[in-house]
Amino acid sequence: MTISILSSHTTGRAITVCFVMSVSLNLSFAQQTSDFRYKTIGDFLTLEAHESTENFEFSIRQYEQNCLDNSDGGSNSVRCFLSHPAWDRELNIYYQRLMQKLNEGDKLLLRNSQRDWIKMRDSSIALHSSLLKNKYPDSGSMYVAMRANDSDQRSSSMTRERALTLKSWYESIVGQNERNIELKVQDGKFVTKNGIVPVGCLAQLKTELNGDNSIAAIYLQRPSLRGCMDANYTYPGGDVDSISYNVIGPSVSDTFSVDVCETVDGSLGKYCDRILVKFTQREYRVGESVKLVLSLEKLGQSK
Repeated sequence: MTISILSSHTTGRAITVCFVMSVSLNLSFAQQTSDFRYKTIGDFLTLEAHESTENFEFSIRQYEQNCLDNSDGGSNSVRCFLSHPAWDRELNIYYQRLMQKLNEGDKLLLRNSQRDWIKMRDSSIALHSSLLKNKYPDSGSMYVAMRANDSDQRSSSMTRERALTLKSWYESIVGQNERNIELKVQDGKFVTKNGIVPVGCLAQLKTELNGDNSIAAIYLQRPSLRGCMDANYTYPGGDVDSISYNVIGPSVSDTFSVDVCETVDGSLGKYCDRILVKFTQREYRVGESVKLVLSLEKLGQSK
């Protein structure tokens, strides 16, 4: 467009027109960037909230690109690179979780291992930082952004590997605890080593006819006094005699589909909700001590 204007107008007018266009574009970009909100790592969902590691990383990359598109380049783009902070948060999450699962001897080993890894990481970052000075000797704003991106990528790759290692160790321990759950399905009912899971425990997890759906998990065994299986009222506020449940088929990845039905007045007669549930060993804290309590968690609805 500028070339066309220059070919058909006087130079002075062309400059004026180009100046107006430049101001217009700058104002447009300023409006765009003013509407953009920079994020901190706390604004992002954690790894476990995503279906996969790939989805977690995609959410970070997607924001980074959007941020770069709105940062006006240069030093403003430095704050866009959040891959390393994202993985550093995951590292801390799984370090703490793993610590809670270990005995005292293994805790000491993990603590020493983590300290050694941090020393190695810091040494690698220091070397890489020095190398980047040679790679990007120019101090211009463009090179500041390029260096920040390079640094974030190298640092995040190390922290990512360590975080996923800790996550793997943690999940292997948790997985073993879950495999230790003694559970079977008999005549459409869940049976644990303490007996049949009462219908009231499942009733608490169903979506009510009025749409209420607020209970996520039920302690089956005793956390402090009574769990649902030995409670005086397994379905507080409800009529347990009007409820029935039936487990549908075998488990898939330790997940069960269950029909929870309620007899109701009127022409409807019966209302059923098919839910997805999973048995887990949930941590229960009393002061400094932690115990694992058999729990039933609602994962969602089943078709």
